[in-house]
Amino acid sequence: MTKPSNRRKELKANKLSSISPKYVEDHQLEDSPAKLFRAILRKMEMNPFRWNNFLSRYLDWVVTNPDPEKAKVERQTRSGNIRDTYFHTPRLTFNKFLEGLSITEFEECQIDITVKDLNGNIIRVSDSIKLVTRDRKKLIEVAVTKEAEEDK
Repeated sequence: MTKPSNRRKELKANKLSSISPKYVEDHQLEDSPAKLFRAILRKMEMNPFRWNNFLSRYLDWVVTNPDPEKAKVERQTRSGNIRDTYFHTPRLTFNKFLEGLSITEFEECQIDITVKDLNGNIIRVSDSIKLVTRDRKKLIEVAVTKEAEEDK
C-alpha cells in the first residue's frame, strides 16, 4: 500500500505537466538552459500550487502599473508569456533561465563553466549572479509570512 504522502505526489494535479495541456515533457527539452531549469524545478519538488505562489509574488514585483485594469491585463499577459516560456517550448535562452531562477526566488546563482579544447587544455571560469535584490527579498519575506498566516 502506498503511503498517503506518496499518493498525493502522484496525483496529476500535483504534477508540473498539469500546468498546461501544451506542456513540454522533460525528454522533449532541447537545450541546456531548458534542461537545467527543469532539473532545478524537479529538485525543488515544484508543483502547480507552489509555482503559482512564486509567480504571483514575482508579478507583484514586476507589474507596477498604478491603473488596476491595466495592471490586471499586464499580469495576465506576463503570466501567459511566462507559462509559454517555461512550459510550452523546448528551448530556453540563458536570460530566461536566469529570470526563471528569479521567479523561483533564488537569491544568487553561481555559474561554473569548464571547456576543453582540441588539444586537451581545460579552462574553468566562474561567475556569481545576484537574482533577487534586497528590496525584493524583503517583499518576498513579507508575502511568505502573510501566506503562512492565511494558511493557519
